[in-house]
Amino acid sequence: METQSPAKNTKSHSTRWMWFSIVVSSGILVWAFTIPMRHSNEKVTELQSDVSEQTSTVARRSETPQDRAKQAEQYRAWAMELDRELMRMQRAKDQRHEPRSLPGDQEVRQHQENYRNWMLDEIKRLANAPKHSPEYEFRQQLIESLDAPQ
Repeated sequence: METQSPAKNTKSHSTRWMWFSIVVSSGILVWAFTIPMRHSNEKVTELQSDVSEQTSTVARRSETPQDRAKQAEQYRAWAMELDRELMRMQRAKDQRHEPRSLPGDQEVRQHQENYRNWMLDEIKRLANAPKHSPEYEFRQQLIESLDAPQ
């Protein structure tokens, strides 16, 4: 009697488990996707019987184009009223805040000059920062941004 090598035995063992897991997974998927189909027939028949009893005692109301036009007009009026209310709230909000104007050319230049001076001061302050430290990297970024067009 010949014995199988451990490598071949392991291979057939893992293949068997692989196929087993595929079959079990497929079975679970089939079971999960058939649940709605199995239970839907029972509920539909129950609902149909309930509906048929209700409709037999109550006359059906058919919706005419005039009814739909009336509903559409009511919806339109509601939407326009809502829009008017939102616009009124926006106007009240705008009136509470004082309007600010954009800065003039002189103010912009002054701000840019102040920012540039701050950057130069930071570069000087970080001149002795050790290489590859966060301070050194920040200093390099400041130097690069000084050279960038403003």
